[in-house]
Amino acid sequence: MAVLRAPIVRGLVLAIAGFAIGATLLGLLRAVTGRSFWLTELSWTVAYPFALLGWLAGVGGWSHWAREWFGRPARPYVLTGWRRYFGFSTDHKVIGVQYIVTFIALFLIAGLVAMLIRIELASAGMQLFSEDTYNAAMSLHGIAMVAVAVAVMLGGFGNFVVPLQIGARDMAFPRLNALSYWLVPPVAVMLLIATFTGGWDSGWTAYPPLSVFNKSGQILFNLAVITFGLVSILGGINFLATIIYERAPGMTWWRLPIFVWGVFAASLISFIFTQALAAALPSQTFPAARCRRAGTPDRRMQAALQPASLGACAHARWCATRAHRPGWRSASRRPQCADAPSWAPR
Repeated sequence: MAVLRAPIVRGLVLAIAGFAIGATLLGLLRAVTGRSFWLTELSWTVAYPFALLGWLAGVGGWSHWAREWFGRPARPYVLTGWRRYFGFSTDHKVIGVQYIVTFIALFLIAGLVAMLIRIELASAGMQLFSEDTYNAAMSLHGIAMVAVAVAVMLGGFGNFVVPLQIGARDMAFPRLNALSYWLVPPVAVMLLIATFTGGWDSGWTAYPPLSVFNKSGQILFNLAVITFGLVSILGGINFLATIIYERAPGMTWWRLPIFVWGVFAASLISFIFTQALAAALPSQTFPAARCRRAGTPDRRMQAALQPASLGACAHARWCATRAHRPGWRSASRRPQCADAPSWAPR
């Protein structure tokens, strides 16, 4: 019973329950309207927020914070020793260690993928991967390494070191700091699940048109990156507020260590520009889902052209040329789009 009361186990159970609730609600709605109960991309997109809320509530977000939103007292955090690293701790040093250990594990996974890539490249021909799985492995390796580089420096060392260097007791928003960390494990899980559902072969940058016409793993990648963007935004707000308002008396701006200045600049960038990245990902996702579900080239054209927008016209061109139908690229059958993006097939 003690194992079942552990925050991580409770979070996993509530995450699975939340996913089931979200997928069931969507499935019932689709069944009522005469559609199939399960549609991979849409079901994951709708059920994932329910699973994320269940995870956060289970690891301690409800008992140590959200209870106050409904007029109930929050329970104090009493775990000590090594157990405090597996719960909703608000100690900046504990959170820093949590970040570092988590991303060391992700770093090892990314390193294993890199070794498999090198083994594949050691000989001519295809040994371990097909062409698609090789690109998917390269994409997983890239995003994992980029996430490790960013999060270890900001989330790990930033949380551990910055309050000590500026003479602060803790971060400005300790519970928001804990929330930021516990959003990270779902990101790693979604990237791994995406790999086992076909992966995505658009690289870690996920540029269109490759990211628009991709396997279902691309949707899970998008959800993971959106969540990681939320981590970046919340962490950036916390670091900015801590460095601006929590400095010890006498710690002026010109006495700040260079590491604190680096964290301040990186947090400012995260806070301002990550929002644009997260907002752009859905615009890549949903036109692609329409094109893939449409089936035949003619229906793909109609599905992609539903929104009267330049982006949809470009997606329609791509749908058309992907069909490799003789005569499909002729001027008479191609949609007229005066200012199509440079990547749209001509």
